[in-house]
Amino acid sequence: MTIEIFGCENKEAFEYAIDLGIGMQLTNILQDEKEDSEKYRIYIPQKDLKNFNYQKMT
Repeated sequence: MTIEIFGCENKEAFEYAIDLGIGMQLTNILQDEKEDSEKYRIYIPQKDLKNFNYQKMT
């Protein structure tokens, strides 16, 4: 979101910036997973949780 503000003109960098932004958002979701699940807020598809044998941490 800020790549243009910082003056980056390399078009290839835009793809990396998008990937970085997505990665940061996913990390943020995962950091809050325990607290969110206790409030019945689930942002990860149930089929993915099952596919990766996710077990809620206590």
